[in-house]
Amino acid sequence: MSWLPGAATSKLGVFIGRMVDPFLGIFDRFIPPILGISFSPIFAFIVLDLLARFIGMIF
Repeated sequence: MSWLPGAATSKLGVFIGRMVDPFLGIFDRFIPPILGISFSPIFAFIVLDLLARFIGMIF
């Protein structure tokens, strides 16, 4: 939410941060930022997509 000024400090931003940060933290430990840009959200979306496809194949 860094692209919106003050979004991370709003009540909604804090709530979203609490929900998302534990999952993104997994990827932050293994994927360091490159030139100050974190690519962990991209990999998190890829993992969520693969997980959704896997669950879709099961059911």
